Amino acid sequence: MIRFTAFVIAVGLAAPAAAQGAPSEVQRVVACRTIAEDAERLACYDRESAALGSAIESDQVVVVSREQAVAARRELFGFSSPNFAGLLGDEDKLKSINVEIASASFNGLGELVLVMKDRSAWRQIDDRRIGSLPKAGTAATVEKATLGSFELKIDGRRSIKVRRIQ
Repeated sequence: MIRFTAFVIAVGLAAPAAAQGAPSEVQRVVACRTIAEDAERLACYDRESAALGSAIESDQVVVVSREQAVAARRELFGFSSPNFAGLLGDEDKLKSINVEIASASFNGLGELVLVMKDRSAWRQIDDRRIGSLPKAGTAATVEKATLGSFELKIDGRRSIKVRRIQ
């Protein structure tokens, strides 16, 4: 209930323009700010926050924190996925992730396959050679490259083109 109250307060303090695109239940709570009469404004907040609370309880409205959106965006990094109507925020903000290698092996085609400690898996898609297999615990960075591709740089080695497979 405290989170809900904090959410309602945050929504009440937000500018009405910020509520554009928000669910109608949220827009109605924000609209209460425009009522000049104190008693009417309070009645509006009471009525609309109760409606918003009911919508949240019945899963008609789902509240996602910024931290949850950032975690979801990071977890989906490397996959071709929709932005879910902006629910995850500005997807262009996340240009790279730092990961730690859990295991490395070559598949039957001689492509390097890396499984990271965050359970993501990446397969090499170019023919660059990296030398010996990287050890578990080695740091790596995956970053967006041109035309929707990704490059993975293993600590101290040159980068390789990769595709996320898991």
